[in-house]
Amino acid sequence: MQNGKINQLQAADRTAHDWYRFVLSFPPHLVREYLRQFGTSSNHRVLDPFCGTGITLVECQKLGIPSVGVEANPMAHFASQVKVDWSVDPDGLITQSCQVAEAAQIELLHAGETLRTLPDDRHKLLLKHSISPYRSISPWFCWTVCSNISTSSTTSINGWFVC
Repeated sequence: MQNGKINQLQAADRTAHDWYRFVLSFPPHLVREYLRQFGTSSNHRVLDPFCGTGITLVECQKLGIPSVGVEANPMAHFASQVKVDWSVDPDGLITQSCQVAEAAQIELLHAGETLRTLPDDRHKLLLKHSISPYRSISPWFCWTVCSNISTSSTTSINGWFVC
């Protein structure tokens, strides 16, 4: 199999791994294959010292294998932490998403802003499902909205985040 095909995300992996693109990650099927080849089971514990967005952690969780990940990049840490938290309450998620949308609308009104999209000619240049077609309003806007959302606790050791 050619590298291009081997490194592609398989259809069965899209629900857990396709919501946030991280170029420097391994494909999930490769992680599963290594776990199989090494004979890793629930009696073992996997350490991923550079866990990125958590592909190894997710694959271990799917197979019932305990794992620990360490990541220095706050955004990658956030992605991995979210991907391994399977205790989501669907009703609570809908409620919170409505609260975020309402908070965003209020902040937009206070700032005298409206939600803007890219012009059609630029929108066509976007890769399908790669980034949002909405332009960023400003960093303070994101901070204001996101600071009102409670997040789960995070362990940080000397700037490294433990998932």
